[in-house]
Amino acid sequence: MNKKLQKLIMLLIAFTVIQARAQQVTVTSTAGSGSGSTGGYSSLAGAFTDINSGVYQGAIDIRINDNFSMTASAVLEASGTGSA
Repeated sequence: MNKKLQKLIMLLIAFTVIQARAQQVTVTSTAGSGSGSTGGYSSLAGAFTDINSGVYQGAIDIRINDNFSMTASAVLEASGTGSA
């Protein structure tokens, strides 16, 4: 393998790792405008805000992918509250 190809592969791997670390929280659901796609968030509060506003509905899967510090409260409303 030549040097340029090796550098390109290393760059792509580094970019993938950086992107994955930027999304510490991922959310998927079976209904709502976010259904069928995975939303990436840097905080739990951001994910909960979209869940509470109805972006994700039905069966919701929240995954914590990495360690992070919470700087704001994260409030998940009960089903049927607001747009949820």
